[in-house]
Amino acid sequence: MSAPENAPAKPDARDRLKAWMDRRQIVIGTSFSLALSGAMIFINVVPGLAAYFGPAGKVAEAFGTDPVKSTITDVGLILFFGLMLFMFRQFPQPRLYALAPFRTPRRRLQLELAFIFAVLVVGQIASNELGKFGLKATGDTDILNVDLPAYRVLSLSARAGLWEEFSYFLMPVAFAITLGLMVTGITRRPARWAKSLAVVLLLVSAAGLLGGHVYQGFSGLPGHAVWILTHATLYLLFRRLWPMVLVHFLWDMKAGGIIPSDTTVEVILAVVCAGLAIWLGRKLFPRKTVNIS
Repeated sequence: MSAPENAPAKPDARDRLKAWMDRRQIVIGTSFSLALSGAMIFINVVPGLAAYFGPAGKVAEAFGTDPVKSTITDVGLILFFGLMLFMFRQFPQPRLYALAPFRTPRRRLQLELAFIFAVLVVGQIASNELGKFGLKATGDTDILNVDLPAYRVLSLSARAGLWEEFSYFLMPVAFAITLGLMVTGITRRPARWAKSLAVVLLLVSAAGLLGGHVYQGFSGLPGHAVWILTHATLYLLFRRLWPMVLVHFLWDMKAGGIIPSDTTVEVILAVVCAGLAIWLGRKLFPRKTVNIS
């Protein structure tokens, strides 16, 4: 007796293997994301929060006393975080919501990147000026004047840009979303609390990142708070990490004296970028008009 013509064909061995690989990739991806993000939250956020209650420490201790050994450590950490970000990109499920896709319409991508860079520049300049004001108010103006070789400033800036954006912004959101995906897969019910958990963890992580800068003096914390909140808000809105890494890297290079600094130029740049951000924001977030007729 022959099988009915409309009966679905049984999957062959190749189809079954592909389905198994897809399920395996999801399991590995979610497990990797959950373990990595949980570890990063613990390693980075807990010491940062503890810094509020402990000694602020010295800049020399934070930057390392041996430039060569510290630079080798920086390079190792940069390679580690680059590898982790590459691996995170390979698994579709966890990164689907924690990182914006590359395949965005070109016009939209251009508007987003221009808006992000404009807001980041304004936020960095504002935080820098607030930091200067706080240090001058307390008379603690020499706390950041550390004489470091150029290669050390370069490695330190690259490490800070990758480490802080990856660990303190991407990982908390990835943890919440991955946990939501796993719970949804087990219970077959949508985990609507995942987005709220992501915001809460991001705020806790931001507080830990702020605490990680206590060594620069409590008077500089308002400036750092502006910078951290700017980055956190932009990440939640657009989920794009690399613009934040790049601006952070360039700004630390400026702070280290590699890129020349001029207050007048910074103020003009902030005003121009603020106007650009407002203009781009209207294009990205147009007001909805309601026709009453």
